[in-house]
Amino acid sequence: MNRTGEADAARPGETEDAARPGETEAERDDRKEQLVKDANILAIAGLAAVGLDISAAVLLVVSYVDRGATVVLITLFVVCLFAVLWFVLPLARSRTRFPSQQCIDQPEGGSERRWQ
Repeated sequence: MNRTGEADAARPGETEDAARPGETEAERDDRKEQLVKDANILAIAGLAAVGLDISAAVLLVVSYVDRGATVVLITLFVVCLFAVLWFVLPLARSRTRFPSQQCIDQPEGGSERRWQ
């Protein structure tokens, strides 16, 4: 909606929901599912990069302050802390939170999916 409260007009050649010409609802759902999967992969890669960057910063600071095994131990602790808090716990929680859910298609032939 625009500022006056009127509905915005669709752009030329574009439908209201940006469907491709001749695309079925099932194909649009498949595109959406792939988009969500790709976004999830990129988000996980971003978290890994941030965790490594913070760990490298910790390594730099600790190596300036101290030398030897202390540097290695503190840096390994930070890396393990990020790995557990950002990856292991969320994966474990998602697997125990939704252990028996399976996505099934509706028997009437509809494209909607439901959880069982």
